[in-house]
Amino acid sequence: MQFLRDENLGKIDLLLELIRNCEWHKIPELAEKLCVPKENLRNVIKLLARQKIVSYNEETDAVALNPEWKFLAQD
Repeated sequence: MQFLRDENLGKIDLLLELIRNCEWHKIPELAEKLCVPKENLRNVIKLLARQKIVSYNEETDAVALNPEWKFLAQD
């Protein structure tokens, strides 16, 4: 997958860190913090949602980390 190159893996780690509280976060705000295009971020979020790592709400354009995956973002 093109968007999962090495340089982007650090951004995925940062994404998980930003959403580690398992609350809902708006995609536009996350995209700005990550310095990535919103549509690219949505594609990654949708991939993570298919794996049940996150929940994605298309209506509100928000994402939340599923609690059982919280260990991914812990120190």
